[in-house]
Amino acid sequence: MTGMTKEGVIALLNTVIEKERGKSIYEMGLVTKLDVNENRISIIVEPGNPSCPIGLKLAYDAKVLLVHMPGVQRVDVIVKNHKHAREMNKMLDEL
Repeated sequence: MTGMTKEGVIALLNTVIEKERGKSIYEMGLVTKLDVNENRISIIVEPGNPSCPIGLKLAYDAKVLLVHMPGVQRVDVIVKNHKHAREMNKMLDEL
């Protein structure tokens, strides 16, 4: 077991800011599912607009932060309800 907690994950997600609104992806409700189990983190990101041009950047930024958390061995970030979700998820899996 690591020191990784759901609260720690949320704190990191609160640093991923959507600049136009000045709020984090977590505050805006774009993270619709969050699971923290042992050394694995899984989140679902649903951009507010299916054509959101920065959806991939926000999901990418979240994954990069979470991958670097101490004790984390696997991070799954899945984008849903975006017209390019398939392509986005493929790129996120390759990180």
